[in-house]
Amino acid sequence: MKLELAGVARQDGASAEFAFSEQMPPFTFGGLDYAFAALVRFEGKIVNQHDFLEMTGRLQTVLQLHCARCLSPFEYPLDVEFEEEFARTEDPDHPDRRVFEGDVLLVDPLVEEYVLSEIPLEQLCTPACKGLCPVCGMNLNEGDCSCQAENADRHPFSVLKSLLNEDEEV
Repeated sequence: MKLELAGVARQDGASAEFAFSEQMPPFTFGGLDYAFAALVRFEGKIVNQHDFLEMTGRLQTVLQLHCARCLSPFEYPLDVEFEEEFARTEDPDHPDRRVFEGDVLLVDPLVEEYVLSEIPLEQLCTPACKGLCPVCGMNLNEGDCSCQAENADRHPFSVLKSLLNEDEEV
């Protein structure tokens, strides 16, 4: 996605509203793949504040993620409000301002950054996800497997169970 800045960037006080709805390609970050399950809606306003451009707006989309416990795919809706400042040159007094060149601003890197800042560190299909059986790999959200009961006594820490007496307080 590209945002045309020619009219706004050349005139102090000028402003323009923008709105995009596009399908974005998947991207990879930190070894994980992120895919968009819906169009990316990127809308807002950009204002020339004399020596910088101020952009405010909102990003809405749906991501296709995989659960960290059961590995099942699930959709994760995103609705992010943002504010950014852009300048043609770096300013040591304003290190958060992004530098841009020309009259076109590429929006895709911003979308990826906003997406990464909003997704949870542990991506779960539901907070109560039971995950996979460590023995047979069955998705425990779909039902119980028989190997859990069979292998309960083989677990290296199963001996500690004998130390618990339900009648005693700890």
